[in-house]
Amino acid sequence: MLDLQKFIKYTMGKKYFLITLITLIVSCSSDDITNKSNQNETETGLTEISKVLTNRKSDSDLSPLFLRLGVTSVTTSNNKLSAKTQKTFNFRGKHIDFSVFSVKIEKNFITLEQDDEFKIGILNKKSYLITTDYKGLLKKASAEILKQKEVFALIAYLNEITYNQDQRVSSKNSNSTMKSEGCNFFTEQGFSVGVGVNETSAKADLASSMEDDIASGATEGCTKIGEPEAVAWTNGTVWVQTWCCK
Repeated sequence: MLDLQKFIKYTMGKKYFLITLITLIVSCSSDDITNKSNQNETETGLTEISKVLTNRKSDSDLSPLFLRLGVTSVTTSNNKLSAKTQKTFNFRGKHIDFSVFSVKIEKNFITLEQDDEFKIGILNKKSYLITTDYKGLLKKASAEILKQKEVFALIAYLNEITYNQDQRVSSKNSNSTMKSEGCNFFTEQGFSVGVGVNETSAKADLASSMEDDIASGATEGCTKIGEPEAVAWTNGTVWVQTWCCK
């Protein structure tokens, strides 16, 4: 015989379970729709990359940053940019050849060809970054994100394509136009990078990086040229130092 009390308890329990389950599903769907809506609003607010591209009279006309990274020319083909180099630069204790990085120009983003999950754009005149682990303003990214070489490559390309043509330097005349203090630009100058969540931590990271270079012998016999400089579009989160190594 059916126990009425047990049956009512059972059905009521099932009812509450179903209500709870439906509530969770609706809540998750709502959050998902909200997140997608916020993402679409953000991407709608991004500046079209074509509107900030500056003209380049020659493939060898470069920003000082690209020159310091060892780049001698930039080739543009079918919305893709690639770099030719003559030397490496030091990043996080490793010698990097910038020619391994190339990008494609999309509507709102500069996308790394080697890994299309890495993108950078401009939102309200600030750098907006997308990586495998982060999506948001560059200035709010963690130190771990900023220390990825892929992120630095995107920052360098963003700086390059938006750099004022009148202030570009020809790689063919780099020895006479870049501050060299008697140090050959392509054969004797080196370059170190420091990153952090703000100007103070970036400078500290640069100092630490240089100390590591000195301790490892990578900069043996080298002397600093000038003072550290902040990289554009980074809100002071990336700083660089030039060396003379004879």
